[in-house]
Amino acid sequence: MDIVASYRRVIDTPDMVQGSPEDISPTRFGKIVDLLKASGRTDCCVRGNEPTAHAEFERLLAIAEKGRIRVHVETCGLLTAEARRLLEDRPLPVILKLYRPSVYEPGQLEEVAAAIGAINAAYPDRLRVCAVIDDLMQPLDYIESFVGEVGARSVAFRIVCPKELDQLRAFTGDFVPVVTGLGTTGVRVSLECGLPPCVFSDADYGALAKLDCLPMRCLPQPGVLPDLRVFHCWSLISRATGNLGAFRQTGQALDFLFSTFADAQCDLRPFADCTACPSASSEACVGPCLALKLERIEEDVARLRTRVEDDATQEDLVQLGVRYWQLRKFSEARDCLVEARRGDPGNGGVHLMLGRVYHRLGDLAGMEEEYEKAARLSREPAPVLAELGRAFGAVGKAGKARKVLARLSALEAEAQSHQRV
Repeated sequence: MDIVASYRRVIDTPDMVQGSPEDISPTRFGKIVDLLKASGRTDCCVRGNEPTAHAEFERLLAIAEKGRIRVHVETCGLLTAEARRLLEDRPLPVILKLYRPSVYEPGQLEEVAAAIGAINAAYPDRLRVCAVIDDLMQPLDYIESFVGEVGARSVAFRIVCPKELDQLRAFTGDFVPVVTGLGTTGVRVSLECGLPPCVFSDADYGALAKLDCLPMRCLPQPGVLPDLRVFHCWSLISRATGNLGAFRQTGQALDFLFSTFADAQCDLRPFADCTACPSASSEACVGPCLALKLERIEEDVARLRTRVEDDATQEDLVQLGVRYWQLRKFSEARDCLVEARRGDPGNGGVHLMLGRVYHRLGDLAGMEEEYEKAARLSREPAPVLAELGRAFGAVGKAGKARKVLARLSALEAEAQSHQRV
């Protein structure tokens, strides 16, 4: 699990995050450690703009050590003397975020190399360099030379600049030779969430496969903020939701995040860029792509809201309701669809969508009423009733579900008798 330990920063970087409180409290950190222990986990990764700048960083390490949780420390490498001592004295895995040279002030990159080289020398082979790429036009030749200087044997690549797929496809032509070049020197290479499989040519995909360095499918990598909200992955950190305190095990947080964004991936699949994407077809769209698509949805919402405020049409109301559904703004979706239903009460599709929204809002009476109306208005009521039965089952209403499924069986029997006649 990723833990954002601190929003403090020692350098302005392209992947900075902001929030409050500035540091996670030791008490909350202890609760996370307890949750990890209860889940049978043995590791966590402390992240943030610079987690070692946390006012009580040593205390956090002590809490994790007491709970027998091994901490992976992600750092920009510009360390205080105290932070450097703590990392040199402990055999903790260290992840260095390496940025393009222009991010650093003069002399800072050399300072990073000296500090990280000393830390790696204290406990060899525990260092992983994470090359953070925020500019697709920036040459990547600095990565190999830096990796050799600090003696790292493992390199990961992280793309933090959401771009359209055609821009990412153009980038892979320069990117893949750098990755394969590192791989031939014996360095372990990996790709973090950021490059979907569909941007690579068959030849490039094959070259990466030989290094066991294939593009990731973005399954949830649960992370937690200092205020205990959870996030799906780093690309979706701005959409953190829920509260870790509501879960007894990390698996519950994983299920929560997966269900939230798996639904979104299904809804977003019709986007033109995704019609042939193996990630989207398996409902495992990589985080940066999903973040871009959600931004597009928000742009559609702004456009549709303007049209609705000026002169709402039935189609605009329905489309706005669907867009709110895709953004998981169910109250707003309900309001739009109720207005659309008022204008066209005979539209079974609106009733069905409204029933789904009521299900998400926990309004079971409204859900049942809308599904029943949709079934009556449909030429094929069986699929609607089957969905209603599943919805009741999902919320633990087994009796209601059995009654609906009994009606469904009666409908099927009636249809079969008509066929025999």
